Formats: sequence, C-alpha cells, structure tokens
Amino acid sequence: MRPTLLCVLASFILTIVILAWLLFIPLVATIPFTMLFPAFVVTSKLFGRILGASDSGPSNFVAAVLASSVLNVIFYAAVFFLLSKLGRFTRLWFSKVR
Repeated sequence: MRPTLLCVLASFILTIVILAWLLFIPLVATIPFTMLFPAFVVTSKLFGRILGASDSGPSNFVAAVLASSVLNVIFYAAVFFLLSKLGRFTRLWFSKVR
C-alpha cells in the first residue's frame, strides 16, 4: 500500500507542477504540454464534443487541461509504480534465467 500511495502522491505533485508551468508560464509551454499530451489526447477524444461546443477558446483550453489533469495523475502513478517495481522484476527474471 505504501509504494502505491507514494506513486500517487508523486504523480499528483508532478501534475500540479506541470499544470502551473503550462498555465502560468506560457512562453516555454512546449515541455509541460508534451508531458501532459497523452492525457490531453484521451480527454479530447472523450470530451471533445462537449468542450468544443462553445465559442470561448481559451476557457475551453483551460477546461481541457484541468480535466486531463485527473488522467495525468493516473498515468504518471502507473509509470512511477512500474518504475518502482522494475528492479524487483528484473532481479526475479535474472534469478530464474540462471
């Protein structure tokens, strides 16, 4: 339970940093947008018709970014969890190979 909670906490903190960087420092926003891109694509596919229905472009972008932040926490928690277990899996695999 503890590694899972740490992975979720780390992904939440990373997502907050990415969102703050993307929304408040728009001049160099390519790096955080790249890190948010997988969740942004999934959110756009799921909620694209709802978010694209009005004429307000900037507020739709902010709504899409905030909606994709939930998926971003889930994606990065999974990545952090797999990276934390990678050493154990490789040790088990190498011990079985020998």
